[in-house]
Formats: sequence, structure tokens, C-alpha cells
Amino acid sequence: MRKILMILLIGIICIACHNSGNKTSSKTNENLNIADTKQNTTRLDRLIGMYEYKYDPESSEENHYILIEKKEDRYEGRYYGTSDEFDEGREGYLPGYFVADMKDLKITNTDISFTLNVPNEKILNKKLSLKIKSFDEAVSMGYENWGNRMTLQPKEYKGKIKPDGQLFFKGALDFLDKTFIKQK
Repeated sequence: MRKILMILLIGIICIACHNSGNKTSSKTNENLNIADTKQNTTRLDRLIGMYEYKYDPESSEENHYILIEKKEDRYEGRYYGTSDEFDEGREGYLPGYFVADMKDLKITNTDISFTLNVPNEKILNKKLSLKIKSFDEAVSMGYENWGNRMTLQPKEYKGKIKPDGQLFFKGALDFLDKTFIKQK
């Protein structure tokens, strides 16, 4: 009987020690996850800022811009672009200009994705100041609607964040590739 009690007691002690060890390692894992999250946030915070895609090295008139900001614990973005983003081939007319929120913005250490949805009614006739945050703000400052009409479909962007911080988006054809460089 003594032997059975001793075996049971040893078994209970072993189980208690094992469970105690699991709780400790669980807390250690929680702490690691918190540290990983903080480190990941720090890495992503380096992406906050303005990026420029140079459409024409000779002129900045049709360049595109991405602005990434952090609001509380999430990232938001705006895209400043031209109607060429939605036009297969512009001929005989000047582009329209827009500023649009980057919908469904997702950023990881290596990837960035978002969707642009710009209706015809929100394309303007001249290049926007990068201080303007919305179509409504632009109109209140005297910008006017663009005179041309196009069929505009939402456009999805999936890009890579290069080690040097540049944002690269692969186009359907090589000449449609876009590399956005962070501005100082």
C-alpha cells in the first residue's frame, strides 16, 4: 500500500511540475509575441512617409505619389495619381488627376496591397497639391472636374517592399511596372 501511495504521490508531483512548466513557457511565448509585435511595428513604422513614382524624368506633372500614415494602431494611405491608372491608352487629351484613399491597405515586412476605387466624378482637371487630402477639399479650393469620361473599375495593387524601402508594383506589362521611392 505504501508503494502505491508513493507512486501516486510521485505521479501527482510530476504532473504538477509539468503543468507549472507549461504555464511558464506559455508566458514566455506571450512575452515573445509581444516583443515580436513591437519589433514588427517598429520595422513597419519606417514605411511612414511620402513615396514618388516618376512617370517622366523630365517633368513631375504626371508623377504618382503614395502617402502612408499611422493613425493610432493602424496604417492608412492616400494615392495621388492620374487617370492613366485606369486608361489603357490615352490619345489626344491630357490626363485627369485624383487623390484617393488606399482601401483595404495591408502592409507586412515584405508586401503591400490596397485597392483604388475612383469614380469619374472624382477626377479633376489639374495636378493636386500633396497637401490636399480629399476630392471635396480639392473642389473647395477651386479645382474642377475633368471633362473626359471613362469606364473606371476598382484597381487592386499588390506590391513588394524592397530591402531599401522602395515600393515595387508589377504591372500587367513590364513598362507598367512602378517603383515608388521614399521622399526625404
